[in-house]
Amino acid sequence: PADGAAIGALAAHLGFPVLAEAASNARYGAHQAISMYEAIAKAGGCGLGEAEIVLRFGGTATSAFLQRLAAPWTAVVTRGPVLNDPFHQANFVLEADPVEVCEAIIASLPSRKGWSDDWNATEKRARERWNAYREWGEPTIARDVIGSLEAGTNLFLSSSRPIRNADAFAPSSPKAIHVYANRATNGIDGITSTALGVAAATGRPTTLLVGDVALLHDLSGLVFARTAAIPLRIVVVNNDGGGIFHFLPRIPANRHFEQFFGAAHNVDFQDVAALASATFFRVSNCLELQLALAASATSKLSIIEAVTKRASAVADQDNAFCAIAEAFAFHAPR
Repeated sequence: PADGAAIGALAAHLGFPVLAEAASNARYGAHQAISMYEAIAKAGGCGLGEAEIVLRFGGTATSAFLQRLAAPWTAVVTRGPVLNDPFHQANFVLEADPVEVCEAIIASLPSRKGWSDDWNATEKRARERWNAYREWGEPTIARDVIGSLEAGTNLFLSSSRPIRNADAFAPSSPKAIHVYANRATNGIDGITSTALGVAAATGRPTTLLVGDVALLHDLSGLVFARTAAIPLRIVVVNNDGGGIFHFLPRIPANRHFEQFFGAAHNVDFQDVAALASATFFRVSNCLELQLALAASATSKLSIIEAVTKRASAVADQDNAFCAIAEAFAFHAPR
């Protein structure tokens, strides 16, 4: 959280926009952060390709779009000795505390107005259009779940599609939400157990946004939750299999795709909830999700199953991006 506040102060001083990914803990809080950057870039907004300087703080970004974001002068500020630059774009690397770096730059450069005003105005237009969008799918689930969280609560984002949907479609907020994720190897093992550990260690209300396969990978964590009486709200997006593989080129057309990648499990998550003695909700539209989120706020352990169609996941994402692009009077390329 201290890093996010310091980066926000630096950006305000220099007139730079802050493009904050969902798990960075720089997206949620009092500082102004840009969250709809991928949709804005797809719509050709804000001339991002003309950037002269990029300052990147922290590890490898969730989205490939941010990973590839570079300029003639690209600097990476990292706490540890590991260089997180998978596309080899940095021409300057500084191993240092991000807060100290921000304070030093602010002390050495005069304040200026800049590019951030255009970005803030564009973000506002994109967000207004997106918040009015009601089509059911993974993008709106991520938006509505995170938008419902109260300040001071925890959000745990599972690897695979949940963290990517949160990154692209969950707008920033002045509410200080504490975000956690397992991103070292991008795996889906132990997600529920880690979320339970976060809830137990912090003592704060915790919401886990997870996919169906990841939740099934950690059923033992749910059994433990029943015996340990750790409060946790789980929102599981159930598209009956490996939805992320539909986003890979050509693989869905392979005749072995459904058997080895789609891998439908046909599990009834009401039975999973019974295994953990958890309160259970099944939802299939935005209104039902909002009602379930409100009803589960006081439950000690609850599972909300958000049912989607795996085959339409790619189209749902494309439609969401195009809907946001309508704020700029033309459609984003698919």
